Amino acid sequence: MMADMQSKKRKRGPQKRPRWSGEDLKLLRRLHRKESNAVIARRLGRTLQGITSKAHKLGLMKAAERLEKMGRENIARRWGKKRRR
Repeated sequence: MMADMQSKKRKRGPQKRPRWSGEDLKLLRRLHRKESNAVIARRLGRTLQGITSKAHKLGLMKAAERLEKMGRENIARRWGKKRRR
């Protein structure tokens, strides 16, 4: 009985990750520059880490405007309400 339990544990391993379809890759390339990774992850049904990793492998970069917005969002999340000048 104990051997059965141990063999079941050994059979478990990393979960298989879904392959990236051509459509998924097209959508990632189209959205990556201007959308948050969280939005893309929800849209594709993937993890943030999966989006970040694949975008890095493809050499995708965020637009400057998106990076500025991400910075403001991070500050607001960390320090509370945004301050206007």
